Amino acid sequence: MHRPDVKIRHLCMKTQFAGIDFVEHHPALDVRNMTALTIVRLLTNVIGKHARRMVS
Repeated sequence: MHRPDVKIRHLCMKTQFAGIDFVEHHPALDVRNMTALTIVRLLTNVIGKHARRMVS
């Protein structure tokens, strides 16, 4: 199994994103906010990797 951050880094190096969509997040059913935290981590990683790509 590959780490998500490695896959995100690879995607950001190869492509440009037009948008990101997360569907079917139900806060009332989110155990200990794990889904919400995962979504936030993925978004911040993508934004950070894209920003670094734009600078270099």
